[in-house]
Amino acid sequence: MSNTKAGVWEFEIEGPLVAAVRTTSRQKWVCPRWKKYTAFKERVRLLASSKGIPEVLEHNDEVRVEIDVRWRLRARADGDNIIKGIIDALFFQDRRVLGIIYESREHEGCEGASVKITLMREDRK
Repeated sequence: MSNTKAGVWEFEIEGPLVAAVRTTSRQKWVCPRWKKYTAFKERVRLLASSKGIPEVLEHNDEVRVEIDVRWRLRARADGDNIIKGIIDALFFQDRRVLGIIYESREHEGCEGASVKITLMREDRK
C-alpha cells in the first residue's frame, strides 16, 4: 500500500463568519441563528465546489484542514464553533478529517478565513 496525494485546495471565505449553532430539530424551523448558519454553510460549500473539493470522502481518504481566521476587531465566536461550521459545510461525513490546524488573529481590519484542504488517498492493491 502506498499513499498518493489526491489534492490540495485553497480558498478564501469572506466575512461575516458564522459559528456552528446547536439546536433541536423543532427549533431549526424558527431559529434565526440557524437560518444564518445554514446560509453560511451553503456559501462555504459553493466555494468548495467551485474549487473541485469533494463533498463525500471515501473510506480510504485522509483529510487535513488548515483554517486561518481573521477578525476585524475582537473574535466574535469560539474557535471550535468556527471549525465545526466550516468542516460541516465542506464534507457530508467528516469522519475522515484526521487533522485540523486552526489559527485566529484579531484586529486585522476585515473578517474572513483562509482554508487549505489536503486530501491523501491510500491506494489499495
